[in-house]
Amino acid sequence: MPTPTRENGIRAAGPWRTTSCRHRSRRRLGLAAAQAYRDEHGHLDVPAGYTDSTGYTLGTFITTMRDAAKAGRLEADWIAELDALGMIWDKHDAAWRARLTAAADYLRAHGHLAAPATTPIGAWLAEQRHLAAKNTLDAARAETLAGLDPD
Repeated sequence: MPTPTRENGIRAAGPWRTTSCRHRSRRRLGLAAAQAYRDEHGHLDVPAGYTDSTGYTLGTFITTMRDAAKAGRLEADWIAELDALGMIWDKHDAAWRARLTAAADYLRAHGHLAAPATTPIGAWLAEQRHLAAKNTLDAARAETLAGLDPD
């Protein structure tokens, strides 16, 4: 039996029902807008308030998908389609990983991670060291940073 759905692909409570053509087209609009954004910007780190040139509120769509996935209400086929587009499910984790990549680039370029605190990467590294000193840096993140440079 099919999973009950609402127009946005989120599992609905209540009686079983099929998705109408109108709802499927809304889904396609969201996915098409997401793909267009990714094609233009190279990522799906869409600002929450972003509206595309056609007037589609893509930021709202992406935020709704994240919230639904976090709550366990997003259907597997939606997750798979968004994953194929490079969906960023956790913006905070994605930002941390981007800064980690910048730190690795800095290490390769300079041979150390003693970046000046007046630079964005230096400020981020200083923050990570501060969190580690207070034992509030996530253990997996601490391990990842130590793997990059034990010092």
